[in-house]
Amino acid sequence: MISQRYLPWLILLFLVALVPTVIHQYLGLKEDDGLRTEKIPEQLAGYHARSTDRRRAWGMAMFGSHDWFERSYEKDGHRIRLFVGRGYDQKRLYHHPEIALSRGADLEPGTLVRLADGTPVHLMREKDGTGLAAYVLLYDDRFIEDPVKNQLLHAAWQLFHPRRALTLFYVVDPTLPRNAPFPGSDAARLLQEAIRHFREQG
Repeated sequence: MISQRYLPWLILLFLVALVPTVIHQYLGLKEDDGLRTEKIPEQLAGYHARSTDRRRAWGMAMFGSHDWFERSYEKDGHRIRLFVGRGYDQKRLYHHPEIALSRGADLEPGTLVRLADGTPVHLMREKDGTGLAAYVLLYDDRFIEDPVKNQLLHAAWQLFHPRRALTLFYVVDPTLPRNAPFPGSDAARLLQEAIRHFREQG
């Protein structure tokens, strides 16, 4: 039997535990920052886009993404594919997005590179020497290098606040040679412009 002197502390503990349960399980509160992927232009870095044939339900099924697009940007016969997706289940977006977005490609383990403006990019090159995939993560208008660390650092805050969306920018250039640096490439410029237009909404 529990001593009555501990009862107030137990009640306080239960109340503290109840707050995140109500916020996330019963109310499902999510913060809407007003940013939308659809506001990213269909013309970027001199390339013109058309949507791929993925169905709208695919983004939710693969990434839990409520707001996403996948476009094929083309210029002079050169195509670069861009996916931008947002979701509140962060792990589904940052944990090996190449499994869904580069299915069938034989990619090397990712490395972290920086663009001229300091943007951290997770870069994966094709093992056969031609082509690459790269992605950038954006959370609370900050670039995320280590998404696991970021999620752990904000875990306590997230318990008592509405969830914020993580944004994944994923670009694929199937023709960039191995000896060609990613920074300064058309794929990097297209990626940077997409990020810039997205952030300028806020």
